[in-house]
Amino acid sequence: MRAHHRFVQISPLRFLAVLMALTFATEFGIMFLLRAILPEHTDEWTEASIDALLLVLILAPILWWMTIRPLRGAVVTEQQRAAAIVRGAFHGVITIDEGGSIESVNRMAESIFGYREEELLGRPVTLLMPERYRAAHRAALERRRSTGTSHFTGVIIEVHGLRKDGSEFPLELSMAGWQTGGARGYAGFVRDITDRKRTERELLRLRKAVEASSEIIFLTDSDGIITYVNPAFTKAYGYLAGEVVGLTTARILKSDATPPEEYKVFSRTLRTGQAVRHEFIDKTKDGTLIPVEVSASPILDENGAIAEFLAITTDITERKEREGALRESEERYRALVESIDEIVFAVEMTDDSPGGVVSFVSDRVESAIGHTAQDFRSNPQLWSSLIHPDDSSSVASDTARLFTERIPVTRQYRLRDDRTSSYRWFEDRVVLQNARNALQTSTLFGVARDITERKQLEDQYRQAQKMDAVGRLAGGIAHDFNNLLTSILGFTQLAVEALPEGSPLRMDLAEVYRAGETAVLLTKQMLAFSRKQTLKPVILDLNHVVTGLERMLRPLVGEAVQMVFLLSPELYPVKVDASQIEQVIMNLVVNAKDAMPEGGTVTFETANVRLDKAFTRTHPEVAPGDYVRLAITDTGTGMAAETLGRIFEPFFTTKEIGKGTGLGLATVYGIIKQSGGYVYVDSQLGHGSTFAVLLSRTRGEIASSPVREDTGPLVFGSETILLVEDEAGVRQLAHRVLTQCGYTVLEAFDGDDALLLSDGYAGSIDLMLTDIVMPKMSGPVAVERVRARRPAIKVLYMSGYASSQLAIDASTSFLAKPLTPSALARAVRAALDAPN
Repeated sequence: MRAHHRFVQISPLRFLAVLMALTFATEFGIMFLLRAILPEHTDEWTEASIDALLLVLILAPILWWMTIRPLRGAVVTEQQRAAAIVRGAFHGVITIDEGGSIESVNRMAESIFGYREEELLGRPVTLLMPERYRAAHRAALERRRSTGTSHFTGVIIEVHGLRKDGSEFPLELSMAGWQTGGARGYAGFVRDITDRKRTERELLRLRKAVEASSEIIFLTDSDGIITYVNPAFTKAYGYLAGEVVGLTTARILKSDATPPEEYKVFSRTLRTGQAVRHEFIDKTKDGTLIPVEVSASPILDENGAIAEFLAITTDITERKEREGALRESEERYRALVESIDEIVFAVEMTDDSPGGVVSFVSDRVESAIGHTAQDFRSNPQLWSSLIHPDDSSSVASDTARLFTERIPVTRQYRLRDDRTSSYRWFEDRVVLQNARNALQTSTLFGVARDITERKQLEDQYRQAQKMDAVGRLAGGIAHDFNNLLTSILGFTQLAVEALPEGSPLRMDLAEVYRAGETAVLLTKQMLAFSRKQTLKPVILDLNHVVTGLERMLRPLVGEAVQMVFLLSPELYPVKVDASQIEQVIMNLVVNAKDAMPEGGTVTFETANVRLDKAFTRTHPEVAPGDYVRLAITDTGTGMAAETLGRIFEPFFTTKEIGKGTGLGLATVYGIIKQSGGYVYVDSQLGHGSTFAVLLSRTRGEIASSPVREDTGPLVFGSETILLVEDEAGVRQLAHRVLTQCGYTVLEAFDGDDALLLSDGYAGSIDLMLTDIVMPKMSGPVAVERVRARRPAIKVLYMSGYASSQLAIDASTSFLAKPLTPSALARAVRAALDAPN
């Protein structure tokens, strides 16, 4: 492909001069020889023969110069041109000989496969194809050599190629055979179609989405001829795709029930390049008239010209029926308007009053924003003056569009409630109707509804998603910290026990241990927020918990804060972890105290409550039912809306740096959520805060006292334990503790290693002590496989997560991290002594 040719060029005059000189010399030489050899012949025929021979000698070079040489130059030039074309081709070109070895590649082939030409020349072309193709390729070459035929030449096929870096990619391949003399071979033309395949997959995905949509979707070309309809179109109108593709929408859908002018305005606006939404009365295949709302948008080509139109249509029959019922009579209309939650209004627009005069507004407006219907009739600008400044421009723009496009407009904006000086969200839909009278007035009709609760629900949903994401992050961090703290506390404890009394190092290690315990508390708070801590729920009376903490809380709040207890008698029992609920109350009291730097009152209130659907509409995370409500109210500074949205986030605090970790309220949130309850707050700046905790009512006997963790001494044994732990520090600590307690320990760093140890150990294994969350193979999966070989083996799980958050049987023994040597020894002994 890259051979170079050089030719020596001689001028014609020089060539003729040399030719004449050679001719005369040749003639003289021949005459001399003939006369010497044949003196008896006459000079005539000798000279004639010599002239004929010389004529041939003269004409032969001339003919070569005039015919063969130009032809040879043309062939060379054509070869150079072909080589240049191949080198610059947009397709990869590869030639191979009859045996499948590469003879040449062009630059595009180098780029496609990632090789340089010198790396490929002489090597088998199978180097460029995945292994699964190579046997078929060799068979095809053999068939070509034996039969002279090939199934691959002359066709375009899609296969996969193999780049130098080992990656596969889709390509388009066509083959051509060639033969020169006795040599035969192939030329392959390849094109990388990775981008095309990706585009095809994306288009297929989008098409499936459109096909599955419940909305009526169809496409037309720039002339309004239908090119595509989805199944929802067939369901709504009764036409199959084959019946409407190629027809105009006007021919099959338009009805006489819609004024022609509306179609013209709709089409004219759409052809300006704007998206349009309008309502029409369409006609189905069987002649039924259905009201629809059409949202249409132009689709532009690469030059910015309109190529197609996309229409999304919604059947609004039910809505139109409701509107028709409202228009049956004026009295029924007014009665119905006043009975619904929406605010209905009408504004008369004239040349004398471009701002409009409110001709009607339903009485519902007074309960919504505190102004009477008469207030709006007497002050036409009152409504616009109540719109939030940030929303006024968008409302004005939508109103202007209503007048220019003459199609209904839906708007969302905030209105000020002068009773509370706060804003509430409203959504209205306004239409414009021209009255046929002498004044030529235009009437703007609208229906507005309060969507504040919906906006709040949306905000709460987004907040819940954020809290869930942060919780997962916090839980993962706490899990890893538990492994580290297990090593720190465990080895520190072992080091302290190994030192003699009075050693200076014991004091240093004691400080390390105390710091580790502080870290454990922070980790527990993070696990509490992420709802992955270990809980020990019991049935208890929440009043007893509150009164039991009173003595501890009084020095905590100080003399400047007064505590008031309003505890309801005969409170429902609840099932919670007593120590965790105590932690919740303590954190909420500390938060209340910090909100009252000059002193104030903290009120504790308990009550039985039954929550109905009206409550759950504003608190969608709460299920209806019977609850115990614990409310802690302070008379402090209160919180702004921006702060309320973040108070339960971990590490968020309004205190100065160094005055708080930001985990107190996050811990409250996590504990209550993990306990199956709900917590919410009501607060305003300058009006204090109320934190309310809702716990589901339970049934059963109230526990006499909370169950406390056993803190006995180390226990010993002589059994064999299979230890499986991926964290090296935890594994080393557990191995050392268990060995000191007399056990035989088989140490595995993951599930696969555990299986190998189990299979290779000839003796009995009494207990499998395994972490739950491990790479490659989880603890439960490893247990299942070991038990298949050793059915009698007992199991003790350990993890930094709560057992309730993990895929294990609730009856299985579980040890929470961070673990101490004594806790580990006791848990192992208990698991070994437990019945099968």
